[in-house]
Amino acid sequence: MRCRTARRRLNPFLDDRLGDRERLALVAHLSACERCRATRDLYQVTRAALAAQGPAEPPPGLAIRAANLALAAAREPERRPEPASYWLHLLRWPALATASAAACLALVLFLQAPGEPAPPSQGDASSALAQLVSMDDLAPDPMEEGARVLGQEVE
Repeated sequence: MRCRTARRRLNPFLDDRLGDRERLALVAHLSACERCRATRDLYQVTRAALAAQGPAEPPPGLAIRAANLALAAAREPERRPEPASYWLHLLRWPALATASAAACLALVLFLQAPGEPAPPSQGDASSALAQLVSMDDLAPDPMEEGARVLGQEVE
């Protein structure tokens, strides 16, 4: 038996409400486990102290307060929302927020979606080619750039 199971069975054991098999298993565990024996001893001391106190006296006026609460509850009709409307009420704002976020996302994606590209005209192709050539000419040679950083000349 594990300690967790033994601790759960201590109160029924002390109340003599365990069956023979469970009681024997618990007794065997208690004989081998110091922690569970200490817990059992603590339960026994606590029970003895509570028994020595005797029954507790109810506070003055408890019966009157309980009766007044019972009468007030009997006069007041029970107000319970319908189960479906209750859940719909709870889910109204999260559902509205989710729908709004989805609509905004759809709008952003629609506005940023690229349109159908127009076929390039003859002038556009030549200007694009000229830009590519000029960009290639502007790009530094890696060897030249490295030499410049190091302060050396390229041969």
